[in-house]
Amino acid sequence: MKFYHLFSHNKLHYNPDSLVAYYTENVEKLGLPVTENLDAVRDYLLAAQKVIHDMAVDDIIGLMSGVGALWSNKEYPRRKLMIEIMMKKGNYSREMVELALKYVGGMFSEENLKGISDADLGGSRYILDRFINIYKDNPNMLVHAQPKGIVGHWLAGNTIVAGQISLMRSMVTKNTNIIKVSAREKYFFPIFLESFKDVTYRNEQGIVFNGGILSDTVFAIYFDSKDKECNRELSLISDLRVARGGREAISAILNMEKNYGTEDVIYGPKYSFMVIGKEYLDSEESCRDIAQKAAADFSIWDQYACTSPHVAFVEKGGNVAPVRFAEMLGEYMQKVQDILPNSSVTTDNSPSIVNNRIEYDFLDRAIYPDSTAWTVCYSENKKEMPKPLFSRVAHVFAIEDIFETLPQIDKYKQSVGAAIKGERRSRFAEECTLRGAERCVPVGLMHTMPAGSPWDGFFNCSRMVRWVSCYGKDEEQLKEDHLLWQV
Repeated sequence: MKFYHLFSHNKLHYNPDSLVAYYTENVEKLGLPVTENLDAVRDYLLAAQKVIHDMAVDDIIGLMSGVGALWSNKEYPRRKLMIEIMMKKGNYSREMVELALKYVGGMFSEENLKGISDADLGGSRYILDRFINIYKDNPNMLVHAQPKGIVGHWLAGNTIVAGQISLMRSMVTKNTNIIKVSAREKYFFPIFLESFKDVTYRNEQGIVFNGGILSDTVFAIYFDSKDKECNRELSLISDLRVARGGREAISAILNMEKNYGTEDVIYGPKYSFMVIGKEYLDSEESCRDIAQKAAADFSIWDQYACTSPHVAFVEKGGNVAPVRFAEMLGEYMQKVQDILPNSSVTTDNSPSIVNNRIEYDFLDRAIYPDSTAWTVCYSENKKEMPKPLFSRVAHVFAIEDIFETLPQIDKYKQSVGAAIKGERRSRFAEECTLRGAERCVPVGLMHTMPAGSPWDGFFNCSRMVRWVSCYGKDEEQLKEDHLLWQV
């Protein structure tokens, strides 16, 4: 049983500069500190809990937004270094990495952090700082959101920014965190944590904070995901378990032993698609506009995110035929490729993509360039969602009515991009979310995470806290108002 410490005790445990020239997947070669249990980690984080708990939420947000600003700055040295490392690794194009860093900057912006914490916590983030009244009809009842404690995170490697997404809500709700990074993405997140120490923030009272006060509450570790004892150890020190990954990985975590009262926040395997109503195909111009938006949804994260669509169901009956939409989609997939190159095609998935093209060339129609950078497969006969092939393979299926898609929606559907107008949009949104879809969003915005929007069926920050209460009046007043048995 080995726990490799990538970032702990507020220190990055390897020299990131050396990774540019000597990139390695072998964690043993990095010379990391190794422990055989997490007892000391638990004790350290329990002590750190008091520090972050006593900070005002706006001071935490001030520091976090400063980190976001650093990673938005193209001249920031750690940002430049991270891009070099990711280029050396080769899983993503430079443009995709740039997009990921822009995403991090927006995610950690002051506006986004305040918006999310306010929306997720009943309208006021200050409920994290003190007891407040949230009931107009019961002014005596005061409510407070206390942190869960130590949050254990199991990250998936399907996107570059999984660690930042997982940390954002947990940190702003004053939890301490131990994050098990994925084998695929062991480097960005620890370097991101190191950047907290580059930030200072002065609050309205003139108190100056260094971001290290926050990064000191986070450990980033790595261990073999198949090591049952390591997984069990992390599970047993966690007051909340946050897990991301495929069905097998999620099931393994859910079945692990945990302490009484420990809850789970699961971001499991999800599948997304889009529907295009005939009203968006009333002219070449409107068809082109929605095809351009659809191409962005199909291309961002190379379809490895849960919000990535794999199928567009296009309704017949408009002035423009669905096959023309497929052709335009191909045009814009190439335009996106020119701006945001696809580097995710490998010897593992390339044969499947080629075979899929051959099938649709023979039976229906396939549109694609000389490379395997993107593919559009069109059919007027297929209606069932195919197995995802990833790497920008878009299936376009012509249908008679958008409501034909409803029977295929279940709890494993994450986002449904809906290009539908009027009453039909409202009715479709009601039906698709009733059947299990988590989000019904405009085409072109499937990857967005706006403040006020639940994610995977819940308001995320609200799951990161314990809701506690006390009474506003003293004992004598309570006797007069509530002790009914005195009657």
